[in-house]
Formats: sequence, C-alpha cells, structure tokens
Amino acid sequence: MDRGLQAVEIRYSQMGEASTNLYGLVRENKLVHNGDPGLRAHVLAAVGVETGSGYRIEKRKSGKKPVDAAVALAMAALRAVVDEGGDEPFVWVIE
Repeated sequence: MDRGLQAVEIRYSQMGEASTNLYGLVRENKLVHNGDPGLRAHVLAAVGVETGSGYRIEKRKSGKKPVDAAVALAMAALRAVVDEGGDEPFVWVIE
C-alpha cells in the first residue's frame, strides 16, 4: 500500500557518517526525545566506538539487548540534516 512515504537507501558505508552526526546532535543538545521506552532501551544498550573516520554504533560487549532503533535513529538523523538533492536540510533545528 502506498502511503506517500519515500524510502531512502542508507548504505552501510554511510553508517560512520550517520553515527558521527548523531553523536554531534546529542552532544549539542539538538535532539528531543518523547520518552519512548523502546527507543530508550535500544540507545542505552548501544555504545559509540570511535574509528579512524568517526563513530560506529555497536552493542555493549556484555549486552545481548538489541540496538536496532539506535541505528535507525542515526540513519534518520543523517537523512534529516543532509538533503542530497538540494541545498536545504529537511529538518531545521530551532534553537
């Protein structure tokens, strides 16, 4: 069923950029969370691992809990601030 939503591919090679972008948004207090317990659990189960080109989201070494929503958040945050087809971002941060 078409709901008018556009699917956008995020390649694995973009995950470093996506994770680094998310880290920056969090550090700069530019994200707002509605308190969703599922997202909170996934984010708390994740850890940012510094790489030569930024950060990568992984599960904590001792954890078996999923981090899928944290990865999806990173992908969505990257897409929100980078408009590949134009000069303007899709989301503007109100400060």
